[in-house]
Amino acid sequence: MKKKLSAVTLVVILVFSLSISAFARWNSTDICYTTLSFSGTTANCGLNVETINSSDKITAKLELKNPSGTVIKTWSNITGTGYLSFGDTYSPVSKGTYTLVATVTVTGSNGTDNIVVSSSAAKP
Repeated sequence: MKKKLSAVTLVVILVFSLSISAFARWNSTDICYTTLSFSGTTANCGLNVETINSSDKITAKLELKNPSGTVIKTWSNITGTGYLSFGDTYSPVSKGTYTLVATVTVTGSNGTDNIVVSSSAAKP
């Protein structure tokens, strides 16, 4: 009896955890990610955001951090409606691992999302 109860409990927990992961992570945001790559001594920095409703407002700030964690470039007041694709470069960069951090606010009919996403990449 104890083994059956444990197996049933395990199945219930598994089903419950799978159903939770099917829900959206955010209320108004469908996609939000940063990209960071290098070309020679130039860092290529990007942000992509897509909202659930095309009328939702997007406001973002990007920060590029050097290998010691110091912010070396900030892009502020990046805005869009429904979809935002932003890209810019920064140079010069030298060897090390850089981090691009985006602070994004999406305001829409489903609520307001405050999102922080980042990506890191090594410059050889």
